[in-house]
Amino acid sequence: MGVYLYDVIIIGAGPGGNIAAIRLASMGHKVVLLDWRKVVGDKLCTGIVGKECVEKFPPNEKHIHQEAKCATVVSPAGKRYQVTKEQTQAYIIDRVAYVDSFAKRAIGAGATYHLGYKVTNIDVSTSGVIVTASSASKNYFYKAKVVIIASGFASPL
Repeated sequence: MGVYLYDVIIIGAGPGGNIAAIRLASMGHKVVLLDWRKVVGDKLCTGIVGKECVEKFPPNEKHIHQEAKCATVVSPAGKRYQVTKEQTQAYIIDRVAYVDSFAKRAIGAGATYHLGYKVTNIDVSTSGVIVTASSASKNYFYKAKVVIIASGFASPL
């Protein structure tokens, strides 16, 4: 059983993990990103992205389905409230393609992606971190100086 050595291990191939991978790999760090999913961005999510996010992390124009200037908010009691603005407030996008475009940029910058790898253990010590991940009933060990856990809401990590 070998141990794979990296500067940074990122757990989670969502928007946060991919952006971290792009930035760190672009700075010359040896980065590996692990995700239990086999398709980047394939997660139950609305695909609604706020204007501020689109300005900071612009999607490819072909990934934008529609602009949103209004929304209906439904209270817990079932009452509906219509909110309308003159300018675009959000965009409805192809979330899978949007997130995958970040992964492609990270890979282009030198990051390594291991998809279908479920993290089963994280050992932190003064000398760094060792992450154990399993795929196809085999365990793989990754050692790095830093681990970034970007596995999203309700993650067991």
